[in-house]
Amino acid sequence: MHLHHGSGTQFALDYIVQRERAAAAREGQQPNLTDPRIRDNTYSYLLAGQDTTAGANIWCIRHLLSYPEWQRKIHSDLHVQYAAAYSENRVPTAAELVAERSPVLDAFIDEVLRLSTGGYDHGDHPL
Repeated sequence: MHLHHGSGTQFALDYIVQRERAAAAREGQQPNLTDPRIRDNTYSYLLAGQDTTAGANIWCIRHLLSYPEWQRKIHSDLHVQYAAAYSENRVPTAAELVAERSPVLDAFIDEVLRLSTGGYDHGDHPL
């Protein structure tokens, strides 16, 4: 999860750590980053939730909705890459999908995974 609320938080894992640090500061204690709740949420986030097909699809849809110019680029590239299917008003076959790749779609998916996966530090270079 990529977060944007001016707090310097970039990823959901950052948010978890920042919440623990803030709670510890309020209580005048050191943050307990080995707390089982933090560990379990971190493992769940990294291993079970972030890299699933459903999660990747949700992030792709979110970014497509956020960046309509990418929708147009992908749409145009798919028409070029699968021109035969487009001209015949049909969905490309599995063989066509395997034989021809959409470089724009591939780049978009790579960028979505880079931006939306907790393990990547993307700096300030979004789509």
